[in-house]
Amino acid sequence: MPSYVVTGAARGIGHEFAKQLSANANNTVFALVRNKATSQKVEALARPNIYLIEADVTNYAAVKAAAKEVSDITGGTLDVLIHNAADIDPEGALFVLSEYTDDSQVEHFTKTFQTNALGALHAANSFLSLLSAGATRKAILISSGIASQQLNEAAGIATHVPYIVSKTAANTLWWKYAIEFKDRGFTFLAMSPGYVDSGSGPGDEKEQEGVRKLEAAIKCLVPNFKGKITMEESVRDQLETIGRVGPEYSGKFVSQRGNQEWL
Repeated sequence: MPSYVVTGAARGIGHEFAKQLSANANNTVFALVRNKATSQKVEALARPNIYLIEADVTNYAAVKAAAKEVSDITGGTLDVLIHNAADIDPEGALFVLSEYTDDSQVEHFTKTFQTNALGALHAANSFLSLLSAGATRKAILISSGIASQQLNEAAGIATHVPYIVSKTAANTLWWKYAIEFKDRGFTFLAMSPGYVDSGSGPGDEKEQEGVRKLEAAIKCLVPNFKGKITMEESVRDQLETIGRVGPEYSGKFVSQRGNQEWL
């Protein structure tokens, strides 16, 4: 039975991963959430092959404890880690770098970096020994196309700084792992899910302003841009790509379709 760990599984893309993976009774799925009390959507799946585990990825000890819990169930193995947990910081989406002029703004930046970059480090290191004992040794980082330097330059995106910087840092972590574990059968792959409708609603006016700025920049680059795709479509495409890639993809950064067509 293939085993999967999905971090950030309480909602959005992470929840959709847990839902689609656990629909196959042959899979064993470990859904890591920050707070079980607010993870009713995962509990509502009520499938015997899905385990709900509490761990905040910014808390190294908690992630290590989660890995121990997974190990106790699987006998010390894991086939696929899907690290999805992330912080977006909608307020940070509005500012360019030169506008980070006080400590409160920098605190937002730091929080996003701790979750998106250091959280990825915590997850990877905590599950490495289990992946080493697994059949496929795949570690998938759910990144973002907006972390592409090419896309940022082409679309002139100067905002969304904390998210982009932290996701770029996480991508770098992943290709550093790929170098460290080269020729050992691992696949460390960073993958953009596409531009996805997460189902979280339009948000407040600040969030909407950030989205408008981003979409305006995208439309300058891609005039026939059609907007967001559904979570179901995104995760379906990602799982197809995860299923077919191997060590030859380790260290790469790709879209949900396995190429670099971000939109």
